[in-house]
Amino acid sequence: MIARSVASTRVGVDGHEVVTHSYGDSHEAAGSPEYPEYKAAITLLNYRHVHRLQTLPNAVKASLDGMNMQPYDAMQGPNEFFYTGNLKDWNRIAEMEQIAVACLVIVGEFDAFTPVCAMPMHRALPDSETAVLRNCSHLAMYEDPAAYFDRLTAFLAKHRG
Repeated sequence: MIARSVASTRVGVDGHEVVTHSYGDSHEAAGSPEYPEYKAAITLLNYRHVHRLQTLPNAVKASLDGMNMQPYDAMQGPNEFFYTGNLKDWNRIAEMEQIAVACLVIVGEFDAFTPVCAMPMHRALPDSETAVLRNCSHLAMYEDPAAYFDRLTAFLAKHRG
């Protein structure tokens, strides 16, 4: 299963540009992500596209609270929406044809990695299915666990060997 991910950060960036085109672009381009307007835009983007929950689940909150941002910044960048780190040119689409097992590419309708971002993976994989979970974002497994796990268990049952 491939969930909440992309096989190419360029695809992710393209998808994020669709999501972020009116938020914080000038501050990101200027290298000034500490501006209050930029931080407010990222907070809004996180709510719309990373999680749509009023309260984060304890496991997610604990993970975020204990996160060492130094490696994240070096690899990703300042947040989920703008790649400035050393993974900004990462691309494994071509290698995906070598995956010899069935894959489920699952994404939320409003995911930071948009459903459009999932399509290059789906097309590159020799045996894959896609699932777009309605009214969910990046943390679909917390936002609609029944839909998420129903789709996952149906996929696993179909491909049980």
